[in-house]
Amino acid sequence: MKKYTFLLWIAGLFLLIPLLHAQHKTPFLPSASDDRCRQWVDSVMTRLSLQEKVGQLIVATIPAKATKENKKQIRELAKKYKVGGLLFAEGTPEEQAILTNLAQKNASVPVMVASDGEWGLSMRLKGTPDYPRNAALGCIKDNSLLEEYGREVARQFRTLGVHINFAPDADAYTNPLNPVIPVSSLGEDPKRVAEKAVAYARGLENSGVTASSLSKNRVTGLLKDEPGAKGLAFTDAPDMKGGSQVAQVTDKALPAGNDMVLVQFHAKNAVTELTEAVRSGILSKEELDAKCRKVLMYKYMMGLRSAQPKLQVSGMSYRINTEEAQALAAKLRCSAVTVLNNYFGILPLAPAEGGIALLSIGEKDTDAPFVEAMKKQADISCFYLPWNADDALQEEIKRKLATYRRVVVSITGSAYVSDKDVEFLSELDIQAPLVYAFFTSYRTLLPLTPALAQSSAVVLAHSDQADLQQHVADVLFAKAPADGKTSMSIGQLFPAGTGCVIEPGMKPGTVIPEDYGMKSYVLHGIDGIAQKGVSEGAYPGCRILILKDGHTVYDRGFGSHSDKDTTSVRPTDLFDLASLTKTTATLLAVMKLYDEGKLKLDDKASKYLPFLRSGNKKNMTIRELLFHESGLPPYIRFYVDAIDPNSVHGPYSQSWIDKWHRTQVSEHSYYCSDFKFKKGLVSDRPSAVYSLHVADGMWLNKDFKHTILQKIAKCDLDSKRYVYSDLGFILLQQIVETITQLPMDLYVAKEFYAPLGLQRTLFLPLNKFTKAEIMPTASNDFLRRQDLCGYVHDETAACMGGISGNAGLFSTAAEVAKIYQMLLNGGELNGKRYLSEATCRLFTTEKSVISRRGLGFDRPDVSIVKRSPCAVSAPEGVYGHTGFTGTCAWVDPKSQTVYVFLSNRLCPNVWNTKLGDMNIRTDIQELIFKSLVEK
Repeated sequence: MKKYTFLLWIAGLFLLIPLLHAQHKTPFLPSASDDRCRQWVDSVMTRLSLQEKVGQLIVATIPAKATKENKKQIRELAKKYKVGGLLFAEGTPEEQAILTNLAQKNASVPVMVASDGEWGLSMRLKGTPDYPRNAALGCIKDNSLLEEYGREVARQFRTLGVHINFAPDADAYTNPLNPVIPVSSLGEDPKRVAEKAVAYARGLENSGVTASSLSKNRVTGLLKDEPGAKGLAFTDAPDMKGGSQVAQVTDKALPAGNDMVLVQFHAKNAVTELTEAVRSGILSKEELDAKCRKVLMYKYMMGLRSAQPKLQVSGMSYRINTEEAQALAAKLRCSAVTVLNNYFGILPLAPAEGGIALLSIGEKDTDAPFVEAMKKQADISCFYLPWNADDALQEEIKRKLATYRRVVVSITGSAYVSDKDVEFLSELDIQAPLVYAFFTSYRTLLPLTPALAQSSAVVLAHSDQADLQQHVADVLFAKAPADGKTSMSIGQLFPAGTGCVIEPGMKPGTVIPEDYGMKSYVLHGIDGIAQKGVSEGAYPGCRILILKDGHTVYDRGFGSHSDKDTTSVRPTDLFDLASLTKTTATLLAVMKLYDEGKLKLDDKASKYLPFLRSGNKKNMTIRELLFHESGLPPYIRFYVDAIDPNSVHGPYSQSWIDKWHRTQVSEHSYYCSDFKFKKGLVSDRPSAVYSLHVADGMWLNKDFKHTILQKIAKCDLDSKRYVYSDLGFILLQQIVETITQLPMDLYVAKEFYAPLGLQRTLFLPLNKFTKAEIMPTASNDFLRRQDLCGYVHDETAACMGGISGNAGLFSTAAEVAKIYQMLLNGGELNGKRYLSEATCRLFTTEKSVISRRGLGFDRPDVSIVKRSPCAVSAPEGVYGHTGFTGTCAWVDPKSQTVYVFLSNRLCPNVWNTKLGDMNIRTDIQELIFKSLVEK
């Protein structure tokens, strides 16, 4: 029997756990008001001597071996000392039945027979059904299955004459260094542990066996504080070796709610010493009588009020080991199987070009059933490696595995894993995704977490029975289900409650990153970064898409549309691209016109725009506009010209809130809330004059576009240095429209979006889509004084009617990626050419000599990494752009990757800077580069 240190088991568990009162009806408990019970207890008490009353408080432990010595001891304990109970240790069912019959025959008061079968009779008796350990049972999703388990265990106990089971163990697992708890505990979440313990105990008690268990960490407070707590408390006493130990037993074992003492050895000495304790006053006679009455009341409840029927010894093992019992054991094992991770849907496995390798690690042939079952599913190449193998063998295995497209690693055997084994698996850096199958307990996984962090899937089976191994093979190919959830954490890698569902017939992931030279386990880290952005309030929702060699290797949405709209982010949702418009629309048009010879980079903008010819901008070139080196200021607040200054109380903006300045636009800036627009500029309905749709119920006079262009023409110029400016791209739009004689939105749709098959890339999205299909952009916009959804956030672009060279385009992640894949391909996609290779090469490679900027594209700053818009690992050849609303698109020609990140970070608060503060976009890009397999 295992050693307990004053661990209390409480019969009547459900009275003592308030959390679960509603889940379980309180079982019958003995009551002093029950006349028949009281009369029987009184009759027994009158004929018990002091020593025999003490004996009723003793549960003697004895091996379930029918030796002469044990038989003699049983007779003496039952007849002379009248012990209250027996707890049988190691032995067989037949021998325990013999000893039980002997005890009941010699007992004037029937003996309570107990078991500490945390996982049934097999914990103590040979040849009995082998059920999963508690750590595995804690992974089972369906608690009704644990109740069924309790009923079956109770049937076996009743067959063997057992009345009480010191189970389930309701201790939550809190110490990862404890070698016992990970097997005996149902988990680390107290609520889940309690729910499962109740389900199992309900099965026991409803079938006539008392469940007697409670976490030692909860007992004291519950015994003292819970009203009506009438449970029978047991304590495991220390071995007593004479009078010197009496004080320890009486002072620590029986007081404070304890009623019976489990004695592992020397039960006769315990009776003698406790009797002396009563005579000496250490334990009062009143306390002794109360405890003895309580024990007898419970015996009455258990039916131990008359002579017990003799157990049939012959065939006992057969009656316990029924087919139903074995089937339940198999069902429990299979239900506990837990798929800890399944990155990119690597499971179910599917036949892959390059084949599947199976590496068995552990004692040879211990996973033979798994290997044979795997061979029936697919063409499998098998390899074997013992624990702690020599370097040469490990290197040979590495070389052989490197040629396969899928690798499964089967782990069996001891919980001990050497540093050498950890190092080998952690450095198993092969291109194929790794799938682990553990036919071991939790403890084997703990030292291997560095290796498991590089896995695509991990399946925990908890044990290695043949039927279980075959089941796991079926799970790997989705021929059998798995829905377990980890009952306890595995290091920091897999928290408690982790588990992926495998359903029969489900399809594998359509794209596995390893097939394109990327690591699934690294790319999976993007999930955590993106989800943290949602939870930390960096944005309500985002969409991330990654292409490798033209194939989608990552495409996921996170969060919802807004704090008010809980619709999940969908692949078809449109985002306001903000300045990503510059390279996804305006620059495409410029490249097309350059490709056709209709403009040159060194052409003066005034060649196409007469309103620039008379001022200081007549010599400004298209190249300078693309490099942001024209001398134009970053922006002009054009909207101020639309506001009636006489309607503004005080300054238009200030750093504190008052009754006139209530619209917050930054952490310390508030705009005037009740201003009026200049007369004749804004209407609440459209017309030939009011044609610029800027918001719901708000149309701007079409002449305001002329006002914007004139202000650009008349603004001051700085020196020809790098200053990022929206104004240059507004001028580029005018150049495109002058040359093509088409509005820019129609031109890029005709030349690019329509032939590319893009259905959701456009300006003015509300002309075609509903707001439900568009991600909200901002709440209570200061200029339009309403929530924005489907209207461009940028004020200048809004005043241009929503079609501007600097902003205004809306799209989805997939369609943005398609545009940049076309550029990566040198101007071609799906057999159709949109731009010449030479034009694409020029625009995507040329770089300013005074800044990081390219021709329209932004690029990494490799000289001052802290200023770079890209990840630290981004090569110099990367090109793309970002957007103020929380967007970006980046192309890396070297790795042939396209990375698109779209979010609505300005919703609801436009002053939200968490996206940049948390480095979300660049951290994701860094993982992309880290995921690339070195060739």
